[in-house]
Amino acid sequence: MSIAPTGEIGQAAGDGAQGRPKHPVDAGFTLVEMLVAMMVTGILVAALATAFSVVVRVTPTSEDRLDDARSTRSLSTFLSHDTASTPPFAPEGSTGGFDVSTAASAANNDCSGGGANIVHMQWTEAIPIHVTYVANYRFVIEGDAARVHRYLCSSTDFGPYVLESARAITPSLDPAKVPVAQLEIDPSSGRVIVLTFQLTGVSGETILVETTSRNPSDFFS
Repeated sequence: MSIAPTGEIGQAAGDGAQGRPKHPVDAGFTLVEMLVAMMVTGILVAALATAFSVVVRVTPTSEDRLDDARSTRSLSTFLSHDTASTPPFAPEGSTGGFDVSTAASAANNDCSGGGANIVHMQWTEAIPIHVTYVANYRFVIEGDAARVHRYLCSSTDFGPYVLESARAITPSLDPAKVPVAQLEIDPSSGRVIVLTFQLTGVSGETILVETTSRNPSDFFS
């Protein structure tokens, strides 16, 4: 066994001490760095808060969306029923039919509804008594928006019309875009084949409303 000289041991020890890694001292953030970080955080929070506020304002509430869905469903339900009941003739005759003129005249405002006429439908039922019905869809402006209202009235034995119901059946619409109903008519018979009109929402979205006219006598004797 050999023993290293004392001088060599001391030199090795000195080399080891010099080769040890020196741990840097953690001095933390400076005041300037803290201020910069706080400013950046404040800007980000303000931007996020602004974006969230805008989203909350422009996004309809659940209740509004539910009301819109109910209104749209009501339009589809009532319009389909009324067109199926109406004799498919234009203009209206003694047995009923369609009137899509926009004039607010007595001829298309039997139910005394507000706004402009979109489509006026008339039909007669004679069981058990003679009753004439009118379903009048009108474009009514309400403040900064508009809606389609359905007015239903009836007349017994050719007497005066009596209002039975009046209700809004669409969500809010652009008041400057009045719907104009179009009738596709069979040239050989004069019957209405399709009734169409377009609705424009307050935010610019559009929807085409289309329904087919059916003569009840084609299905019932």
